[in-house]
Amino acid sequence: MNCLEFRRRITAEPVCSDAEVELHRRMCRSCAAFARRQQGFERQLRSVIKRINTPDTLGARILLRQGTAATHLHRARRTRLFAAAATVLLSVGLVFGVAMAPATPSLAQTVVAHVNGELHHLTDRNAVKLAQLNDVFARYGTALTQGIGTVHYAGACTIRKYSGVHMVLQGEKGVVTVLFMPREHRLMRTPIMDRRFDGVIVPTPVGSMAIVGERGEPLGEIEQRIGQALNYSAGKGETRI
Repeated sequence: MNCLEFRRRITAEPVCSDAEVELHRRMCRSCAAFARRQQGFERQLRSVIKRINTPDTLGARILLRQGTAATHLHRARRTRLFAAAATVLLSVGLVFGVAMAPATPSLAQTVVAHVNGELHHLTDRNAVKLAQLNDVFARYGTALTQGIGTVHYAGACTIRKYSGVHMVLQGEKGVVTVLFMPREHRLMRTPIMDRRFDGVIVPTPVGSMAIVGERGEPLGEIEQRIGQALNYSAGKGETRI
């Protein structure tokens, strides 16, 4: 045993009776002196401890405090666990709610649904005059300056949350539905495709206009005809509802 190992042993156990430790103590004066100092310090420490008056209930109080601390720790852990669980449930609920929430239909889908929901107007065979059309358009600050062909039906309707005009015109292959939709503003033309119908949503100064016909119906000529006839400056083009 060398001096370093001896001093480590004596520091950890001042009163050590190990044979190897005793042999090194007898052979090394410096380590023997070190051992005496450590043993003296140990005796002083024990003497001081003996003079300290310890309450009889100290042990019980220590155990109680340990138990209380453990209880608080358990409650804190349980609170954190509940908070974490609540966070997870909230996150799952939000994700599930978003996933299950019905998607808002596009304007094109709304137009197709509106046409399919009022198919009975496709069989109307009225002869709506220009003055009657302008009575319908007047509430939107818009007027027709000329005829737009044979109009079988014209009336007010609500598409989504805004009121507009529903017309049925005679096309080349069949009847064509035209929905005048103030306040439904669009930046560009939007095609409409359905199993039965073809169509397009056209931007206008006051909103947009949908033109929907049977598959193969040439809609461009009707769009041009209506575009040339509509006067958006009537009443400054403001919708009055």
